[in-house]
Amino acid sequence: GESSSNSRCRLPTIPIRGCGFLPHKTSVSNSPLSSQSRCSPHKFSAGALRQTRQDVCFAFGGLDLRLWGTEAALSTASDYLKTLLGPDFAEGVETEGPVIIAADDDSQERLFEDSDDETDEVCGDIYRSRNGNGTTPALPYKKVVVRQTAYTTYAATLVWVACRRIEFAPLKSRAGPKRKDWLKTQLEANSALPAPASPKSVYRLAQILELADLKQLALRNFAAQLTPDNAANELFSDVISAFPELRESALQYVSQNWPRVKKAASWKKAEDQAARNELPASAMLTAILLASRVARRIKRWSRHGWGGGIRWVIGSR
Repeated sequence: GESSSNSRCRLPTIPIRGCGFLPHKTSVSNSPLSSQSRCSPHKFSAGALRQTRQDVCFAFGGLDLRLWGTEAALSTASDYLKTLLGPDFAEGVETEGPVIIAADDDSQERLFEDSDDETDEVCGDIYRSRNGNGTTPALPYKKVVVRQTAYTTYAATLVWVACRRIEFAPLKSRAGPKRKDWLKTQLEANSALPAPASPKSVYRLAQILELADLKQLALRNFAAQLTPDNAANELFSDVISAFPELRESALQYVSQNWPRVKKAASWKKAEDQAARNELPASAMLTAILLASRVARRIKRWSRHGWGGGIRWVIGSR
């Protein structure tokens, strides 16, 4: 097999009526966990829905859902989880009996808008029908209450940790209203696997869990989904403004495709939002960085004649 730095990716197109063809990317590479290098994603996903031999429970209070993992494998894959499940944190204390979620553990408030929350809402009934929530764990376990990450994101990430396989969903800004139906169809077609996850959501979780390879896969998928029609929506979103690598990826795309981006409806929408002070505060820095990038491009084009540079910037007006 190939190393994770040279992951093999298949990029078929999935037709969605009313919004064209969307990228549906499956990224696969060998796991560093030699005992799981030939892991079956379907088998692993099915096993993660209820405790068999696992000793770590990820609890999602607002959804009443659980995911199960093995501390040894999780700690090998992620230094963050190794520390979290260690003796210095509450998550490192073993417990027995039913998985209890305290009343204050079910808050679904998010620091950022997350399209995987929408996936959880759309697919929640299917997830709950598969989950072994009614089964009392037979073995001691450590509990991690998840508050700032969607179930879909975490489930997809755990599959990647074990099997080095992940399905990325179309960006909400690209897929439009048909995205919900498509995700539900994908979930129903796979009896155990979670629904495809947003590359932005996976990127954020991979950064928290210190999963560098997964973070780069998510970043590349995000960049591949940018188009003139959705680039402005992404560039000025709260998530992109908060994560420098995502912002850099969007800035690079917009500056390189500025003549087409600036005449898209999403750019006009961003201008209107800015006029009404509806963009995130961090969008100001993003706008300054973009202006600098575009100005440098104008200067480079101007070296070959002012007319060419001006036409590059305003030719689409």
